[in-house]
Amino acid sequence: MGKPAVKNKRTLSFRAECEHDVRLLFEAILAEGFMLKRSIDRSQMFPDVRVEITTSANLEEIMAIMRTIPDSHVMMQTLRAVPLNENSLEREFPVF
Repeated sequence: MGKPAVKNKRTLSFRAECEHDVRLLFEAILAEGFMLKRSIDRSQMFPDVRVEITTSANLEEIMAIMRTIPDSHVMMQTLRAVPLNENSLEREFPVF
């Protein structure tokens, strides 16, 4: 069963260890029926990527989906309900 029509769009951002983790997350978000627009910043010299999404899901729903993705601790620890340019991307401990 799909989610209701999009009323509230939220902008969230986070860092991930690699693009593969992000792709798994995107697939899971879409499978849950949420709207998703995404932007991936690959400009770093490391395999890490910086991500901004606009979605109909709230922060708690995205966090719950992240918990289903193997090795998603960096995404969970840097997820914040702010645009990418406002996210320090510093990891918060412990994973909540």
